[in-house]
Amino acid sequence: MSQRTLLDRTAILAAPDLKTEEVFIPQWGGTVIVRALTANQRDEFESDLFRIRMSRAGEMQADISYKGLRAKVVSWSVVDENGERVFRNSDRDALGEKNAGALDIIFDKAQQLSGLDDDDVAEMEKNSGSDQSGDSSSD
Repeated sequence: MSQRTLLDRTAILAAPDLKTEEVFIPQWGGTVIVRALTANQRDEFESDLFRIRMSRAGEMQADISYKGLRAKVVSWSVVDENGERVFRNSDRDALGEKNAGALDIIFDKAQQLSGLDDDDVAEMEKNSGSDQSGDSSSD
């Protein structure tokens, strides 16, 4: 029989629940520590996927856009040995100019650690009512 432990506010907020993993990035010739996204970061990630616009007929439509998402996730998820973010939000444009394959490795690991996979993204796309599958052309 499993032991039941009732958690209080202090225990929940103090729980070290953000998984990390060291990942070798061959394009950079070294290893980075990737941390799972926080709930707030995952919410922002999911909301940034969709751009709502009004059609000419006056209907709301959702377009899917991945623009800048990899750099944003990398800026959130690469941490140092103390768990502090390596990159600032202001580094996102510079990160966006780095090797796409390197960012993909980190992006994929952050998604895995955060429990967000391609099926989740596909479900969000389906629920958005969008029939777009790539970058928004409304930029």
